[in-house]
Amino acid sequence: MAERDKDRRIIKRKSFSEKITFSTLYKADQKSQDDKNATCLDISDGGLCFETTDQLHAKQMIRMMLPVKEVNVSSPILGEVVWALPANGKFKVGVRFII
Repeated sequence: MAERDKDRRIIKRKSFSEKITFSTLYKADQKSQDDKNATCLDISDGGLCFETTDQLHAKQMIRMMLPVKEVNVSSPILGEVVWALPANGKFKVGVRFII
């Protein structure tokens, strides 16, 4: 993401370096593919950014499992990929939460 684009954010992001899993959803029947691994980089009230070896595309719907360490569980979250960019042999992915 270009430096000028970071200034357009309405909601401030916070560092959130945690391992997560995600799977893409098929629009027709909402069944998910196998879980993939990723590392979350930051999070806000509206979405998050993660790094993965899997290529994703804008507008893809995904199901993520985010860790809640205080109670030792993972919470399912639905999101829409807003952007995905190559970065050092991996991909950085920006996701908007679907509420």
